[in-house]
Amino acid sequence: MKKILKPDELTNGALTSMIEQSWQEKKQGNSKSVSPNELKNINQSLLNYKMFYDVAENIYVPFEKETDIRDPNKHVTPFGRNGLVIDDDIYAANGRFKSIYTCKGIRTIWFNDGTIELFSLHSTIESTGFTYDLEEIGSFPSQDPGIICENQYKTDDNYFGLIRFISPSYLINRLSRITKVYEKDFYLEYLLNPPDVSLLSSYSLKLKRDLWESIISLVKEITTSFDAERFDLLIFVVEFMTEAEIEPANDVMVDLFQFIQENKTDNQNHLYKELFEKMKGQKESSQEGKKLNEKLIEELKKVISGTNDAKEYEKVIVKIVERLFKPYLKDPNSQVRTEDGREIIDITLYNEAAQGFWHDMKLRYGASIIYIECKNMDELANEEFQQISSRLSTKKGMFGILISRKSDNLDLLRAYRVLYHQEKIIINLTDEDLIDMLENFYTEEDYPTLYLSKKYRVFTEKS
Repeated sequence: MKKILKPDELTNGALTSMIEQSWQEKKQGNSKSVSPNELKNINQSLLNYKMFYDVAENIYVPFEKETDIRDPNKHVTPFGRNGLVIDDDIYAANGRFKSIYTCKGIRTIWFNDGTIELFSLHSTIESTGFTYDLEEIGSFPSQDPGIICENQYKTDDNYFGLIRFISPSYLINRLSRITKVYEKDFYLEYLLNPPDVSLLSSYSLKLKRDLWESIISLVKEITTSFDAERFDLLIFVVEFMTEAEIEPANDVMVDLFQFIQENKTDNQNHLYKELFEKMKGQKESSQEGKKLNEKLIEELKKVISGTNDAKEYEKVIVKIVERLFKPYLKDPNSQVRTEDGREIIDITLYNEAAQGFWHDMKLRYGASIIYIECKNMDELANEEFQQISSRLSTKKGMFGILISRKSDNLDLLRAYRVLYHQEKIIINLTDEDLIDMLENFYTEEDYPTLYLSKKYRVFTEKS
């Protein structure tokens, strides 16, 4: 199929092709995953731009008089290959005033052999010294040096923190935020980057410029020769860029506006009004939002309960959950298969919350990834709770959501008591709950999350 978007120079068209394929998949009601071949092309572009450098695996600096802190080679142990930190989810650890500072979390490193690896990070500053340790907990697409495998992604206990990277918008978001390499003067800079040196890399600047040049090229084509399908792609791409949090520069907006004003016809006014609203990232009005919520409620009610419509129910649930809990939960993935291929998790979302209820769930239950099971049935039994419970672990996180059409309160309470003793949290939501959150979306700020937090409180009180 002939490509519509002008190929980006940075990755020889891999990024623009990925975005265009995402549009094609969306038209079919599907979501696109980043392919191993696309990762291979992106890795080559990172190599071309010399983006990889020495990354510390372990650091220990004892606070003793005889310690020579001026020689980092004595205290810093790097990995045996170069890499770059592509993502961080680090937060202060519990234990008030037990040390000068303690933090933990997840650090994701993209290595020059093409692998993306997930690490558990722990660092402490205390009276005895400074420690920094990374422990690998997962990697993909391959663990063989120099090889990016062509087989499907595997997802076991170690992989769920990485699954968000197969979302095109998330991957491009992270690639657009790579900072310049700088010479470190302090050991703490291996853990945290000071603001004065956190400058955007030439790679990320080029990525942003290439993608917006491709969009501008498409706008100019449509303006001079209008085509409805291309305009649909244009709106999708601009929404994609908003989701990836890549805004156009002010001069781009001014030049583009001037070109459109000089070349558009009168009957295109309403179309370009929509385009500029999307490009400005203008928030939806409550009226627009209510219409969208009503549409989702209508879609939900149309799905017939039972196994025949299970897939359709899951598709609707993905849209509803993403709508209700945005911006805290992002990048939904459906039908995530475990490594042995025997189990499938219906929906996973990445928990990006930095505060509030969802952040609390991350701290208390390790819920960096939220697991959702969909049951297109009216009555739940303990086996449905057991199914999602078996997917949870200390590595994956101990928090999940079970969504069904209806539920039996007696079974629900019994299941809650069993799960609580396992130190697992599984919240049950029904159609009635989803409809309530959609209908009352605008009655109170963050209503859906407040609603779920009350469900969580019921779980803890009843168990």
